[in-house]
Amino acid sequence: LAIVQGPPAYIDDALASHRVAAMRADMASQLEAPSFDAAEIRRATRIALPPLPTDWKVTDVQLFPTHRGPAIVMALQTKEGDQFSLFTKRGHNGAPEEPDAIRDGAHSVAYWRRGDMSFALVGDGGPAAVDARAEVLARTSS
Repeated sequence: LAIVQGPPAYIDDALASHRVAAMRADMASQLEAPSFDAAEIRRATRIALPPLPTDWKVTDVQLFPTHRGPAIVMALQTKEGDQFSLFTKRGHNGAPEEPDAIRDGAHSVAYWRRGDMSFALVGDGGPAAVDARAEVLARTSS
């Protein structure tokens, strides 16, 4: 009998944070905060953000509360104009070391971990496309 393990519980938080980031982007009264200090974030939250590809643009960075502790959500845009959010939190959280992707409704989520940091990249493309972008991030966070 094989036991099938689903995605880690933090994926629900990653999806919720992606939807909130999209709402913020569409609201004139919610100013986006694209600048951030990775060292300050690490000192305050113990969350280490991965290096991003140089051709990706950060459009918003927010601290996101979860039942399992704080997370950082970065809204990102690739040079091709694809929109993603990167959810980063401390802890293994059941994520594999190599990105794995699933489809959840209108969104795909690729999730993985490096050391004691767990990541989820959420986008509107298919799981293979989001997984390919996550592979790039996973290589930079090694």
